[in-house]
Amino acid sequence: MSHPRNSAIAQYGQLVIEPLSKVEAASEIVRSVKSASERVAVFHWKPIDKICQDIPNDFHFKMLCSTHSNGVRRFYPMGGYLQLTQVASVGGLAILSHFKSMSAEQRRSYRTMFLLYQKALGFREHYGRNFRGLKDLTLKRSARDSLPFRDVLPMDLGLDSHGQGRRWGIDRLKTEGRAIANGLGNDRPSEQDQIELGLFAAAKRNPLTLNSNEEVKGLVRMALYDGVSPEVTRGESDVHQVIRVDSWIEEEILKAIDAHLDDSQEKFDDWFCGPKNSFLKQISRKKCPHGTVTNNEVRKVLLSLGWESYFYLAGCIHAQMRSFQNALPERLSDAEKMLYEIAYLRQNAFADLPLVLLRERIPILRAPIQHLWTSPDEFDFMGTVHRLLSYYSEMVHSRRQADRNARNYSVASKDIGRNLRTFQYDEERPVEDNGNRWVNRPRRDDDEDSGWED
Repeated sequence: MSHPRNSAIAQYGQLVIEPLSKVEAASEIVRSVKSASERVAVFHWKPIDKICQDIPNDFHFKMLCSTHSNGVRRFYPMGGYLQLTQVASVGGLAILSHFKSMSAEQRRSYRTMFLLYQKALGFREHYGRNFRGLKDLTLKRSARDSLPFRDVLPMDLGLDSHGQGRRWGIDRLKTEGRAIANGLGNDRPSEQDQIELGLFAAAKRNPLTLNSNEEVKGLVRMALYDGVSPEVTRGESDVHQVIRVDSWIEEEILKAIDAHLDDSQEKFDDWFCGPKNSFLKQISRKKCPHGTVTNNEVRKVLLSLGWESYFYLAGCIHAQMRSFQNALPERLSDAEKMLYEIAYLRQNAFADLPLVLLRERIPILRAPIQHLWTSPDEFDFMGTVHRLLSYYSEMVHSRRQADRNARNYSVASKDIGRNLRTFQYDEERPVEDNGNRWVNRPRRDDDEDSGWED
């Protein structure tokens, strides 16, 4: 999808600056932004008449403009980032429909992709975990199994670009994070700040170089969704048969969704995403000319379509946010433009997606974005971002594996009537049995790992 010309996009809407209403002023996001700003205002983007026919009557696109003491403006979605993706997708589609003279069938395909995006967010393969404290990083003995360390930190954390150095443990990670926080004037960083900044410090030492957009797309997908596809077995089926089956499943999924697009929102949500929906079974029970279809095969294709839907949304969000940017009465400064475009416009570093579509990963990406604004020449931004996404993918995979190990251990122990012991982490020395008995085992030589030898 090509980027629309700015001059054309700007013709589709205008901005009205409004004071905060009482309801808006009471919202959590507004109160949070106001506490760190000198002044705030609501920027209401209103579509012009010729595209209003493609936009619902209750459409409202508002951004909160926050002006800081240094005069830099920042823009935040009034209803949060999830609502922004929904509203901007609707407005952006209306803009693109006129800009590209889309047919009714093309507009309908975009609507289908919006719904597939929402479905993908609800799958168990979608990563929602972030690493906010020691509990998220450390592993109980019962959870480790074949994992080499008692934490989920990456194997190469702290190594330089030549693979030289020593792996950082939790203590070293926090120490490095505190050092960066202190340099920024934060003398009492939270545990989450220390973890995020420590990961940033490690990523700066070893930026990840990717050679193609396909590699970037693969990395971004792995940072959003479990890279392990649902188990699918087709006996002696050849590759061509698998492709034929997948193509048939994709066609049936799209046909099923299209048949329900005219339903009310409540009825459609209940059918497609409701707690009792049987969408996978509806497709797998159909007669496929290429053989029997399982729920897992349908799920695999549905996940693939869900990932593809990101790029449909990206084009619409880009169009809406570019129109908003071009309608501003006062042009953005260089600093304002950088922050705005990273957040809301498509970026090569994020596989041609805007950061708002990677909002789940914003905590781990916050540090490089802030440092890009304050000290852009000190590090390789794209390589650091890609390394952080790689770190996250490895950490969340280890965390999920450990959680599965712990559940299996718990079930097996209960089955044989064995009492479970709990383990808790202590920075000075390890403790088991809830602190009632000190572990009488030699410590590891690398005190940075703060673990015991076993």
